Amino acid sequence: MKLLRKHIIITIVILLVAMTLSGCNDQPKFHGNKTADGDSFYLDFEILNTTFTHELAMEAGEQIDVVYDLKGQSILGLSIQKGDEQPIYRGEVVDSGSFSVGIEDAGVYTLTVTGYSAIGYVRFQRHRQLPAGEMDILQLNGELLGRIDNRARATVIDEGIFYSVFTLGPDQFTATAQYRFFRISDQKDIVLGELEDQSYEALFFRQELNGVIYTLATTGSLNGTRLVKLYLLAFDPQKETMKSYLVSSLGLTFAALTVANDKLLIRNYEFSDNGGDKIYEFDPTTESLREVLCFKEDAVSSLRSIYFDNDTLYLLHWHQGQDGGPELWLDRYDSQYDKISEQPLTDMILNGLDVNNFINEEDKRNELNNNVSGFRVIDDRWLFYENYAVVRMLLDLEKKEAVFVENDLYSLSLGNGAPAFYRMMFAGEEEMKPQILSLRGDQLLEWSFQPVDGRCLLKTVSHSPNGSWLYDLEDSAGSRALYYVPGS
Repeated sequence: MKLLRKHIIITIVILLVAMTLSGCNDQPKFHGNKTADGDSFYLDFEILNTTFTHELAMEAGEQIDVVYDLKGQSILGLSIQKGDEQPIYRGEVVDSGSFSVGIEDAGVYTLTVTGYSAIGYVRFQRHRQLPAGEMDILQLNGELLGRIDNRARATVIDEGIFYSVFTLGPDQFTATAQYRFFRISDQKDIVLGELEDQSYEALFFRQELNGVIYTLATTGSLNGTRLVKLYLLAFDPQKETMKSYLVSSLGLTFAALTVANDKLLIRNYEFSDNGGDKIYEFDPTTESLREVLCFKEDAVSSLRSIYFDNDTLYLLHWHQGQDGGPELWLDRYDSQYDKISEQPLTDMILNGLDVNNFINEEDKRNELNNNVSGFRVIDDRWLFYENYAVVRMLLDLEKKEAVFVENDLYSLSLGNGAPAFYRMMFAGEEEMKPQILSLRGDQLLEWSFQPVDGRCLLKTVSHSPNGSWLYDLEDSAGSRALYYVPGS
């Protein structure tokens, strides 16, 4: 009887030990999401305690971009191997980072990921070898939407990407510019038209109105040997057409364009006996153009830019003050082009420059003399300002103060969606994330994003009326791509 009792006790102890040991190894192996296709392999996990593999068929000259972000004490073992050959990459990673592995020999490569109590994500993205002269249009997850000419000067619009290809050779002042549209829905690249003898396009002032894209361009050499003509160009992506309208035979490269309800307003400075700053109204319905405001040529006053919002026309005016120094004023006009009010901006701008002291005292007032590349007024309170020299600002017209002041590392977004400032990035800044600042209510908030392929050197940003974004990015080797984020 004692022997039987002893046997039962030993059996129970063995079972308890076995259950305890089994419990120690009963950690979940994987909880998360896994996606994979012929171009990518993506693991996003709340826990990873196992191994996953995926195969990619690669061509010589391509590369695999790897991005990872791990939490806490997470460890990932990664390898990239062709068949039974030695791995071209093998290692363990922690924290967050990115790297690229070049492919010298074509073949099928096995991607292996092993997690050790890991939390986070890892992404492998195939970087295909591009045809000569082209660049990718991608989503942030790396999905390829299409390819366009790598010389494109691109702006996002509601239905896709509008861009021009315009290149001047050595000692060349004009060339034929081609305008195109890449439609996202069917990934079709459409030639809309060409402008011969073009010398300049007002890229900063491209506008979209009722599905038609408008821009200003000059023809004729800018070296002073010929008259320069200013044209309004209209592109209809649905009809796949281009129309041109002569605005003035006395064109200026610093012309500006803004949407005014269902019409367009154009600012141009004309050198002539009856010249000066002129504002023209263009009606797309009747295709008619008429002069609505004229400010005669004056050595002590000139118009810098225009913008229309909520039935108010805003004019940014330069004046020579009583002390001989430059001043900037904001003039308001109603929709019938009658003047409502004027507001001084000089002290707001100079006080802002005093706070963010990146310009010496002598040059601060000189900044007020510069032509303007970006000008927006939102809700009659927020004034976005960018000149062709150094200064970028956001002014609070209600509180009469500058809430954002930066130098020319920053720029104002293109397109006629809600404006945003962004920081341009250059080689040596790969560890930084792109920085974008936009208004949310009465706050200027900073936000960022990270493409899966590791490109992070931000060059331009554009925003369309429906909320679509387009980011122009490069990697450290100068490889450029456009990243499209759809709006509503």
